Amino acid sequence: MPVARKGMNSLRKNWKIAANSRLSMEFAGLSFALKKGCSHEEYAQHLWGKGAKRWIKKDRPTPQDYVARELEACPPLFPEVKMESGKSTEDTAELIFVDGCPGGWGKDKWSIGKRWGLTDSDICRYCTAAFAIWGRQLGLNIVHKPQSDGRCVIKAENFLNERD
Repeated sequence: MPVARKGMNSLRKNWKIAANSRLSMEFAGLSFALKKGCSHEEYAQHLWGKGAKRWIKKDRPTPQDYVARELEACPPLFPEVKMESGKSTEDTAELIFVDGCPGGWGKDKWSIGKRWGLTDSDICRYCTAAFAIWGRQLGLNIVHKPQSDGRCVIKAENFLNERD
């Protein structure tokens, strides 16, 4: 195996380890918060309640701006998750997690959460709150919609009358 290819495989492997570790820490915090009586939404507010405008680098992003930024930013955080943009209109845009999601990936996408005593419902409830909280900072309503086929659709939309 050429050195450059070997180095890339090692880098990719280390990046996956880092992504799994980051998600494990996030879920350890969620598990701890739930055991101490906090809600999924309170923990999501604690982690995701600020910083969205700095992250997106716009004061008034459109739903399309949001989806484009997520498509750019997510691969390093979720290296095994496949995502694509979905339907888009003037006031809405979709991000589709085709394989895996921010809550997990791989053969058993809930395995990291399970290690911390979390159920798939715990993870989805937290994720729903996190996206909604992040979106409100941007003037967007972001709705998390798990699908029966295992995909997850994130729909970003302008709040009514916010852009007038």
